Order: sequence, then structure tokens, then C-alpha cells
Amino acid sequence: EHGINSTNKSANWVECNIDMPSDEDNAQREISALEELVRRSDARGFRELFLNQNPRTALVANPFKYLDEEFIEKTKKTIISQYNLNGGQERAFEQIFSARNCLAICQGFKGCGKTYLLVVIAQFLVSLDKDIHILFVTPTHKSLDLLVDMCLSHWPNSASKAVREIQIMRGQRPKHERIKKTRKQIDGEGQEETISNNIIIKNSDHDILKNIRDESRKGPKHKNISLQARVDQRLQASLQTKETFMRRWSDDDEADTFLYDANSTSTKVSRKAAKEPLVDMFEQLRNFKAKLDLEPLHQWDPKDKKHFAKADNFCKANEVSKTRVLACTSSALGGPLFKTHFASDPKAKIVALMDEQSMQTEPQMWMVVRLKHLHKLILMYLFGDQRQLRPTIISTSGTPEFNEFRAQLRLSFFRLAIDSGFHYEQLTKKFRGH
Repeated sequence: EHGINSTNKSANWVECNIDMPSDEDNAQREISALEELVRRSDARGFRELFLNQNPRTALVANPFKYLDEEFIEKTKKTIISQYNLNGGQERAFEQIFSARNCLAICQGFKGCGKTYLLVVIAQFLVSLDKDIHILFVTPTHKSLDLLVDMCLSHWPNSASKAVREIQIMRGQRPKHERIKKTRKQIDGEGQEETISNNIIIKNSDHDILKNIRDESRKGPKHKNISLQARVDQRLQASLQTKETFMRRWSDDDEADTFLYDANSTSTKVSRKAAKEPLVDMFEQLRNFKAKLDLEPLHQWDPKDKKHFAKADNFCKANEVSKTRVLACTSSALGGPLFKTHFASDPKAKIVALMDEQSMQTEPQMWMVVRLKHLHKLILMYLFGDQRQLRPTIISTSGTPEFNEFRAQLRLSFFRLAIDSGFHYEQLTKKFRGH
């Protein structure tokens, strides 16, 4: 209300109501991110970063000072020489050792090698420490596809064995949800409807609707490294290795699976739950999937439906907790699976490499605060171009670029951080044209 008090440097908060479309998952997650940003004790540093945006109070620190300097230099020289980074890219690379409030920024026009550099930095960090977990975040599935494609094309030829053996998990929306959402959006004769995140169309545009239906049925790329594919691979492999995954049906499927020990007396369970038998969720899920091939889900007993969903959630949570490299959109990051289970290893350290961040509004940027293990986040590196790639603001009424908060929302956190004086590296040499 009165800004920052010059005497005690404390902010006076004002309680307010935010009017947002609560039926949209993205909006609900953005509201939750704001609530956690304000209330969580371990988000204090991020409140200073996201809300005050004052570089003068930001601390400059090397998040990798716990590692041997000689080993860091040796690994860095190997990576830079293998990928032929130019002068600007090398300077941007060095920013990971001098982040302010764990924030580094790189700006450059399209074709200057921002995504390429991001992939190289990720490879360097994976080679550096087995406890570092990489979180790739982009605002759209299209940009995420490009990033994952680049990883899959470069990493198998890496000089580092750790990088060659790494498995990327590609977060994506389940196919049935994509079709359901698309059909819901195109219902209604002659009404304007918002499709995806960036265009408004009318139902009379039959060609556009046909393309949307086709795309929703086709699904996104990289199905073989998706979360569902990883679960299926684990189920198949467990038949050979005899691996088990023991849980009780009464267990919380959103609890931290990495720290859970079904046979430990220190694990907190109720007396009633302790009497329940432990079951192998791998075996249960295999049986349910086999049953699904024989009988439609709507004909199942309600109890079996509930157990099927729970076994599926358990197995997905298990895979997320084991992955070292996760690629997802900012919206997916705010979902229960990724925010709860990613980097749940007690020794884990998180590095968030975030591409096309100039396209994200501030509430979308706050999604990272929803991470349960936020205290393990040691570096956020933002890549983008505030001049060419700006946030797209949508309203269900009027044109796609109009609503009463347009002026505020058009300013991304990426731009605000640069305008506030945070140091950033500018890439100028172009490698490809558009």
C-alpha cells in the first residue's frame, strides 16, 4: 500500500481478490503459485526476486563452489571445445558461476544459438555432478519439442559417458485430456472460443477446427520418452528383473515416493493403514492394463476404477522421482506429479533452464515456486528475446490482445528483470536466418 518502508525495509501487503477464470487449470495453478510465493517460508528469496526485482539486494554467488575447481575447469574446456562456442556464448556460459539470487539471463535474437547454448549448459551440468537434476521449462509444447530434439541429437555423441546414458523425460498432457479439452472448446454453434493459448477462432471456421481435431488425436512428439512410456517400460522391465514397488491402497499417492519406505517403522501410517497388506503396484497396474484390453473402463467396478487410477499415479510418481532430466511446459510444472516428486532425492540439486521466457507473463513464471523441493533450486537460467518474443495476452471477449490488465501482463518477468538492472548477456552473432 505504501511501498517499502525506509526504516524497517518491510513491505505492507494488501489483501485483494483476483478475478480469473477458475475453471481453467492454468489459471488455478497460477493463483496457487502466487499464494505459495507469498506464504511459503522457503520462498523468501524468491519473493525478493519475483516481487521486488531489486538487483541491488541480490547476492552474487557461485552455486557450484562445493565442487573441485580443477574438475570444473577441465570439464568446461572439454564442453566448450567440443561444441565450438563463440565469444558471446562463452560469456553467457560463465554466468552460471556468478548468478544473482540464483538468477542468470541470456538474451538474443532468433538464430543466435540460445537453445543450443542451453542444451550445452545442461550437458555440462549433468557431467559435473550426478546429484544435479535438470529442469527444462518452456511456455509452449512447440518450443519444448525443439529443445528436446536438440538434446536427442547432440547428447548421444557427448564426450561424457554420464550424458550419453542420461534419459530425458518429456512431460505431456494425456491424449484423452487433449481431445476432451479440444471438444469442449469447439462446442457451441457460431460462438467465439479460445483454442490452445494464442488464437481465437469461430466455429464457422471448419478447416481450422478440422486441423485442431486432427492434431489432438495425433498427439505430441517424443512419445517414447514421455512419462507414460517410461511407466510402460518400467512395467515391462520389472517382469525380467523381478523388481517390485510395494504400497498400500490407503497410502497418499501425492506423498513423496522417494522418501517412502513401506517396510520402515519410521514411516508415518495410521493403525488402520498399517494392517492393510502391501501390494506390488507394478503387478497391479499390469493386471489392470490387461483387463482394460478385454473390458471397457465404464463397465468396471468402481473400486477397480479407483485402484487402477491410484496404481497408475503411484507408478508415475515413482518415475518422476527417479528422472534426472525433466522437460515440461510451465503449466505442467505446476501440476501435482512434477511439482511434488521431481528431485525428491535428499541429495538432489535443481537447475532450471528456461527457454523462450520473454513470452511468459509473470504469473506463468511463478510456477517454479510450486516445486515441493524449492529449497534445492540452486540456479535459474532464463533465455529469451524481449524485442521479438513478447507475451500473448488472451481474452474471451474482444481481440486476442486486449483486456483490462493488458499493459501489466505484457511485461514479462524476463523484461522486468532486465529493466530493473539485473545483469544479462546479449548474443549477437546469428547462425541461422528466419
